[in-house]
Amino acid sequence: MTTALPEYSIEQRISGSFFSRFWQELFRNTGYFPLALILLEFLIEGLEFFGKPDLYLLIPAVFVQTYVLTRWPSSIVWKRLFGSLIAPALYTMGEMAFEGLKFFESPYHVMYLAFALVIAVLQAAQLNQKNLWSDFLLLLENLVRAEILFALYIAFEIYSNPTQTVSLNEFFADGAHQYLGLAVLLLGISAGVANVSSHRYSLLLRQTADQLKIYSEWLLGRNLLGRAINDPNSMRLSRQKRTMMFVDVRGFTSWSEKRTPEEVASLLNRYYLTVEGLLNNYQVTLNINSQRMK
Repeated sequence: MTTALPEYSIEQRISGSFFSRFWQELFRNTGYFPLALILLEFLIEGLEFFGKPDLYLLIPAVFVQTYVLTRWPSSIVWKRLFGSLIAPALYTMGEMAFEGLKFFESPYHVMYLAFALVIAVLQAAQLNQKNLWSDFLLLLENLVRAEILFALYIAFEIYSNPTQTVSLNEFFADGAHQYLGLAVLLLGISAGVANVSSHRYSLLLRQTADQLKIYSEWLLGRNLLGRAINDPNSMRLSRQKRTMMFVDVRGFTSWSEKRTPEEVASLLNRYYLTVEGLLNNYQVTLNINSQRMK
């Protein structure tokens, strides 16, 4: 027995469903620092951490930001910039209601705000850039994201080993700290280069998919194309009952002989758009004898 797969529209298959984009945003961006922060605070405070409001303020703030960024168009600069600051802003305001300005005495709280702002600016800046500059910003974003772990490790050392964290010189005098710092830096660069390559390939695939979608819809129509993608068996030869309707533009031949090619193309485009807009509501398959002109 096989389980039927959920049906998705062409647009959902290209850009992903809401839930797939939600989880991707949560684990690849919004939830990255908070997950590391929860682990850090648990290691510092132990089981007492679960009796404090921190966790119960942070998790809802993260889900609110994830939802907003998933809903908002990712191509609008100001929405990406301010949307990426929702979780740290909500978390900070909630914590300050309990702790006041003492909230900023914890270095990892300040780090959360700082990293969120830097990453938000880098992501927003990428939207208006192309080619090498966009690649550089994406690489830099990945490098900053990798440094989150090292920064939180420093914060952990401040609490667990304060004698080695009185200054940066004292901290990096430890060979293990030097190794960890360099390893995180190199791994961040490596992940950034891989992400840039993956991002370029993803853009190329999306552009190709968008073009194929347009050409396929011209040939099959939106409804038939959607059924074919969701269920390839629907395209197999089988006997079906069908109703056929033939439509013609009255007097088109004589009319077009007296018009320029641009006027003919304009009329056909208006005609096809009007007909398709009506027939899409009834899952009709179109078979036109001339290509739509663009």
